[in-house]
Amino acid sequence: MRALKSTTDPLTATNIAERMESDPDLPASMRKPPRSFAFTMKSLARELDFVETHVLSSNGLSRHGSPRVRVGYSLPKTMTLSEAVEKATGVVEKPADGTQMITIRLPSSHIKAMENPEETIAALVANHISDSSPDA
Repeated sequence: MRALKSTTDPLTATNIAERMESDPDLPASMRKPPRSFAFTMKSLARELDFVETHVLSSNGLSRHGSPRVRVGYSLPKTMTLSEAVEKATGVVEKPADGTQMITIRLPSSHIKAMENPEETIAALVANHISDSSPDA
């Protein structure tokens, strides 16, 4: 996603694979050859509706009659990198302000109470913690 967002022009799968290869932070187990990465990008473009596919050039017909094309991929100009990562992975990136995200299980009564704006979510969670505390 970072490679797609870093340029305004569509990038081929080979270009993206080369950028990934030169990334020193990427573990060796996650590196892929350009041909393998082309398959990954095709499936990613099919699954994620926001990855735009652009036909860069045409190279005749295959023996089966389908056109051979060179495809480039890009992200919409209005989408930020964090939005793209969030939509692609379903994971919200941790903000840089030092906060942390936690996951808690609440009873369904607390969830229904969240729909009613009488109490804030923080107050409901605090009440749940104090109710389920073993010291109480």
